[in-house]
Amino acid sequence: MKMLARILIILVLLSSTEVFAQENDTNNEVKTNQFQLSFFTPLGTNGINSWNVTNRVSLNIIAGYAGGLNGVEIGGFSNNIKGDMKGIQLVGYSNVVLGNTNGAQISGFSNVTRKYTKGVQVSGYSNVAFDSADVIQVSGYSNVIKGSNKGIQISGYSNYAGGYRKGIQISGFSNVIKSNAKVIQISGFSNITTKDLNGFQLASFFNYARKVKGSQIGFINVCDTISNGIPIGFLSFVRHGYRTLEIGGDETLWGQANFKMGVERFYNIFSVGAKMSSDNVIWGWGYGIGTMMHISPKMNANLDIIAYHIHQDNYWYDDINMLNKIKLNVSYKLNNMFSVYGGLTYNILLTDRLNKEGKPIDDNIAPWSIYDKKNGSVLVKMYPGFTAGIRIF
Repeated sequence: MKMLARILIILVLLSSTEVFAQENDTNNEVKTNQFQLSFFTPLGTNGINSWNVTNRVSLNIIAGYAGGLNGVEIGGFSNNIKGDMKGIQLVGYSNVVLGNTNGAQISGFSNVTRKYTKGVQVSGYSNVAFDSADVIQVSGYSNVIKGSNKGIQISGYSNYAGGYRKGIQISGFSNVIKSNAKVIQISGFSNITTKDLNGFQLASFFNYARKVKGSQIGFINVCDTISNGIPIGFLSFVRHGYRTLEIGGDETLWGQANFKMGVERFYNIFSVGAKMSSDNVIWGWGYGIGTMMHISPKMNANLDIIAYHIHQDNYWYDDINMLNKIKLNVSYKLNNMFSVYGGLTYNILLTDRLNKEGKPIDDNIAPWSIYDKKNGSVLVKMYPGFTAGIRIF
């Protein structure tokens, strides 16, 4: 305690000296000091003149407020700079620079720069740049840049960029860009670019951009147009993309409706179909993916892969009763609204439904087979077939 009291007395005396000097300084210009020490401003070597002094080495036991930094600043709780910072700030809680930052800000909680930011911001919770930035931001929770920027943003929860973005965004939950972007976005839940994207989006659930030059991978993808890439997901809504409804049938499901959406190179398929047997109704719903290849201005070839869950007698059951189809067909365009198509299929039926005697039941799902074998409790049947119908654009 005696030692602490002595240090306080010395700092107070130094502060008084600085105050006296400031009172006799009519220029009021920003000065540069090689070293300053403070508990909290103005209790320090720069006294109440701290906000007019640029320090080369600054040590704040609790909190400090200086005019600028051109070197290194270390603080126990917070470092605050009125003007520009060039160098390194290390602090237990927060760094704040009201001018430009050129260097590294490292804190236990947050870093904030009001004007242009260049360098690195690393924090336990959040980093904020209120103007344009050329920066790497790494935080435990969120990163925010309000102006145009380039660099890397990595956060545990979210990244936000308000201006043109060039670089990489990686987050645990979401990335948002409120402008055009040339960027890679990777998140645990969603990526959103409100304008045009030149790059790549990968999310577990949702991706959105206006015009995409690149690819989107997620459960749901939404865009106006996409080029030089494809949207890969369970649902891909491309406003100016590929959408068609097929009404037709095949050797197993005599009546079918297939809705396709996405882009020609890669689309999602939602299908439902049924047929009447001698004593019941066989029906199924399915999901698949496909691709279309142009043969001529009026002819196209489609390769589709669809998996159906098959039901009988209108009952719902949890047994394995799956029909997997590979379909290759060729279509001919009649006009701007209709095409006719036809082609071949290859089918793999998997079922573990058993009758009262414990034997597999396929209830005439497969009209014929070239492979019929039981694998454990599952009956496997394979057979070729055909498909035909009309396509509506």
